[in-house]
Amino acid sequence: MKIAGVRAGFATNSSSTHSIILFASPLKDEGIDDEGQYGWESFILASKDAKLKYLATSLYQSVKSLPPMLNESSSEVVIGERYAQAIVLDLLGVRPEADGYIDHQSELTWPCEFSTTQVSLPFLDAFTEMVLNENVAILGGSDNDGDHPLVDDGKMLDRPRSYGGKLIARHEGDNWWTLFNKRTGMKMVINLNVEDTPMLERLNRPQLVDLKLTNFCPYECSFCYQGSTTQGKDSERRDIYSILRALADLEVFEVAIGGGEPTLSLHFVETMEQCADLGIVPNFTTKNLGWLQSRAAIKAIQNSCGAFAYSAVSCNDIRGLDAVLPEELVRQATINIPMGAHADGIEQMLHICHDLGYTVTLLGYKTTGRGGDVVPVPYQDWMEKIIKLRDNGHCPTIGVDTVMLDQAKVLGINIPSWISTPSEGTASMYIDAVQMKAGASSFVEEEKMVHLPKGQHGRRMIEKEDIQKIWSEL
Repeated sequence: MKIAGVRAGFATNSSSTHSIILFASPLKDEGIDDEGQYGWESFILASKDAKLKYLATSLYQSVKSLPPMLNESSSEVVIGERYAQAIVLDLLGVRPEADGYIDHQSELTWPCEFSTTQVSLPFLDAFTEMVLNENVAILGGSDNDGDHPLVDDGKMLDRPRSYGGKLIARHEGDNWWTLFNKRTGMKMVINLNVEDTPMLERLNRPQLVDLKLTNFCPYECSFCYQGSTTQGKDSERRDIYSILRALADLEVFEVAIGGGEPTLSLHFVETMEQCADLGIVPNFTTKNLGWLQSRAAIKAIQNSCGAFAYSAVSCNDIRGLDAVLPEELVRQATINIPMGAHADGIEQMLHICHDLGYTVTLLGYKTTGRGGDVVPVPYQDWMEKIIKLRDNGHCPTIGVDTVMLDQAKVLGINIPSWISTPSEGTASMYIDAVQMKAGASSFVEEEKMVHLPKGQHGRRMIEKEDIQKIWSEL
């Protein structure tokens, strides 16, 4: 298995350490438990039957707790042991033991298909084929006794783990897969071939779409790269739903809703709810805090939204958000800092974000819209300030956008490629629902934007093939 990219993740300490290892030649089974119970014990599962039994136990452990309806996210009624055994027998040809289990710290997370609770059968088939390779073995051990002594003798293959929340699998072609955690936003692109495979340079469809909901904005910031004003127009309701439906058909994971000021769009709350109904995770960026007075907006965000970012250019902006943010939305709140437009020192702003517990995204300065008419505040030393904060224990969790990445390259700052997207248009695209245009990013030159097709009688009915065609030409 080769990992092409990871957007986020977590580290855990576990009591059991089960590893899937590719060796130069086949091994032999050792320490097999006939009851299908895989805990802290040391073992080697090398034969096809032994590995299938392990996979069957893992799948059984996952399936028996699923709701019986494919579109239910939670239910007091679950499939149960008897039917789970029958399902696993049908899928893998092995009947798992009723009392079989895999220690919870080593348990595999079987990803679901898009917008359902059903285990992704194509992913199951591909992962099973990889594990059943004659040179692949599953090793058991524990943190107490150390890893299995053979772990370092081969190449470790990753295993699907969600680290909390529902995991979605999407096939990208040529045995490449994207795994997405709908609760945490963790995203990983992997390949399930055991042999070396060329790295995936571009996905066959977007994972994320930036969606412009409105061009209206009362703030008229001097550095706004969209050039939004109080005269800006809103999008049309039918266009929004048509776009979202096409994105769901393409299995787009996330929509980042922007503007203008998206919270002042007539369709803001409805768009959030429609995204969730279609299986898409909506996120948004805002400068406005007035929506916090709307219980409907708070409810929609709490139930549907992955995260929202508040645009802050000063320490007072950050404190202002923290003073009015309701407790139920704290987990979803992050801070965006538009570099070059910050009024206070970046070091001071990051220090406050750390103390208040906010994750931060640094946005590189963009010269489109009104941004080209303003001289940005210099920020070439941003990495030095982050390192200083980190060394002093006052640095928040920080992300950067692709503009910051490109600027870092110019400055000779090394940012590992496996935790970043090197350029716009490789995993995401932009759709302006006001003008019904699409492009590689929200700050691409106007001449590079492409018109979305119109349907009969001027009514726009966007299909997934329309988005796919534009994506392939970006």
